[in-house]
Amino acid sequence: MGGLAVDPHDPNRVFVAVLGHPYGPNVERGVYRSTDGGKTWEKVLYKDENTGAVQVSIDPVNPQIVYADLWAGRQGPWENGAWDGPNSGLFKSTDGGTTWRQLTAGLPTPAEGLSRIGFCIAPSDPSRLYATVAAGPSNGGIYRSDDAGESWKKLNSDQRFWGRGDDFAEVKADPKNKDIVYTADVVVWKSTDGGMSWNAGCGSTPITRRSCWWPVTRAPL
Repeated sequence: MGGLAVDPHDPNRVFVAVLGHPYGPNVERGVYRSTDGGKTWEKVLYKDENTGAVQVSIDPVNPQIVYADLWAGRQGPWENGAWDGPNSGLFKSTDGGTTWRQLTAGLPTPAEGLSRIGFCIAPSDPSRLYATVAAGPSNGGIYRSDDAGESWKKLNSDQRFWGRGDDFAEVKADPKNKDIVYTADVVVWKSTDGGMSWNAGCGSTPITRRSCWWPVTRAPL
């Protein structure tokens, strides 16, 4: 399973992002919806047997708005073997998950190297979204939307913030301040200005455990 989202206004309404097993085609992939607390499920977003759903999130104010990320990726049975397909992308539903459309304005395409997207909705302002976009050194980076995903702007291409996107792809906004955001790569990074500049957080090495939130100059786009 890639992820799960429960409607904050109706706990019987649940969405599940099903990634599928990584080594071959399987038709179980996609986004599923339950309206009876998980007793029955309906597949509501599906592309093909090679494209799984890795994340799903419900707008905290309007539960009819749902976002999901599809990732057409597969691991080879050998070390570091990987395959990316043509159907990766970020999708949005405004009718509770019945119909979906892909969000493309300002985001890279699979032809431009797009693979996995990690995203979050700012709880204090659901029109603000952040995304870590794995799309190669030219198009990958930290992206932000200020209009509920309808358009996106790349804020930073520094690979320290997103370069392990196929492994991590985690970005979270502060619940009370939409301009405070965290992203997880090899270490955790924090921004207090809406993703424009970042400080290094605590990581897994002794040197980063001794001191947290080091300032980092913004890298060029």
